[in-house]
Amino acid sequence: MRRRHGSRRAEAFRGGDDPNRVYLVIDWESREAPERFRADPEVPPTMRSGGITAPPQFTFVEQVAELPG
Repeated sequence: MRRRHGSRRAEAFRGGDDPNRVYLVIDWESREAPERFRADPEVPPTMRSGGITAPPQFTFVEQVAELPG
């Protein structure tokens, strides 16, 4: 579903003290792509079928640098 809306890649992280909290960092092709994703009525049932139990929260960030490891 993400790919259909312009996701280029995604990484999942578990939420520290809460093993049920997961954070996704998604690289979108444009700023409009995640808005299309959020507006698609097929997304909520797809997310529920994947185990999502609460509405997702979105925070948009822009990469300013890539640092060496």
